[in-house]
Amino acid sequence: MTTETNRRAGLSVPQWYAVYTRSRAEKKAADELLRKGIECYLPIRKVRKTWGKRSRVVDFPLISCYLFVRVDYRRYYDALMVSGVMWYVCFNGQPTTIPDQQIRSLKLIEEKMNEWIVVTSERIDKGDLIEVSEGPLKGFRGEVVRIKGESHFVIRFRTLGCCIHASQDVLDFRIVEKSI
Repeated sequence: MTTETNRRAGLSVPQWYAVYTRSRAEKKAADELLRKGIECYLPIRKVRKTWGKRSRVVDFPLISCYLFVRVDYRRYYDALMVSGVMWYVCFNGQPTTIPDQQIRSLKLIEEKMNEWIVVTSERIDKGDLIEVSEGPLKGFRGEVVRIKGESHFVIRFRTLGCCIHASQDVLDFRIVEKSI
């Protein structure tokens, strides 16, 4: 088989990718992707906004300027032809696939956004590589990039290309690699 055939064989199964969108174009791009028959996922967080005496709950993207598409090689470039979609999120010049487990975890985070997420009793230090073993983030591996108090962490997930700020009790994760 040729290299091209191998490449296509590997991409014939749809995979999740993160795409970068224009600012404030996430919802419109997601709607257009769905109209074109391209599976996508836009994690949403609900925020109460107040204008004078009025207030209402407004949907905002959980991760600004990002949404996730599930495509195979035939639809790979179709996703880029949607208004508002700029490019695939790349690391080392290659679009990075997002494991199904991480998309499922993002969906759980979205559902339980305002709940405390339980993590571990181990001491956590900036730079530690952790893997969450229980709760909605189960299976996620990330680097602790900031600690705010005893139970608020910012964890960078390289495969998602973003950081997640989470209020977390220290209970259900394991440290994969301690920072020096």
